[in-house]
Amino acid sequence: MKFTKNPFKRIQRILITLFSSLCLTFGALFLSGCNKALDLTEYVSEYRSNVFIYNDKDFSVKARSVEKEYPYVADGYKGELTHRTEIFITLPKGVEACSVRFSVDGKEYGGDASYDNVKQQFYFSCGANVSALHTLPLALTFCDEEKQLSLPSVRGNELTLQKAIDAVFSQEKELLKSLQNGKEFLGEIYVRLLYEDATYFYVGVVDRNGNTTAFLLDGKSGKILAKRSS
Repeated sequence: MKFTKNPFKRIQRILITLFSSLCLTFGALFLSGCNKALDLTEYVSEYRSNVFIYNDKDFSVKARSVEKEYPYVADGYKGELTHRTEIFITLPKGVEACSVRFSVDGKEYGGDASYDNVKQQFYFSCGANVSALHTLPLALTFCDEEKQLSLPSVRGNELTLQKAIDAVFSQEKELLKSLQNGKEFLGEIYVRLLYEDATYFYVGVVDRNGNTTAFLLDGKSGKILAKRSS
């Protein structure tokens, strides 16, 4: 006499195999999450990623692409970030007003620039994101004349955001250790691209008492050129 195999035992073996596979999968995901390295870019509360410059014999224009927190407070805590384009215009003495106009991805931006009496230059800011541009076309109007300008970016093979941060903390391990609590960084980071005949990065590290340790880096090599605490 032949006996039929018990189908319930076969189903039981299949369920056990599936359950074991799921346990292994979720276990691996959990361990990978636990072993995730600290991503310091998540603590950046200001990143000036691009700078555009135009110089003429009578005037100059500088534009900056910035992503920064709002409200802007150096308190060691990162806030919500927004994109801004900041434009600074130096005109001949006696010019009382000017305006700018440009477009990004088909959207128009522009308006009257305000005058800064201390810096003796005009200033305009808007919510445009020009971080990825190599050139910023811009119309500048003053003295009833509109000038069509093309502002080239100063960026070439400069450090990325990640590499600028790594350049600091690879050389300042004790600073990182003092601000790290397990997988949490107890502070915020400012990274600003600068240009003065060459490119540099300002990297400011702010702890939760408002103390700042600032570094000036070579824009390409990441070498620390200066350090200051305040």
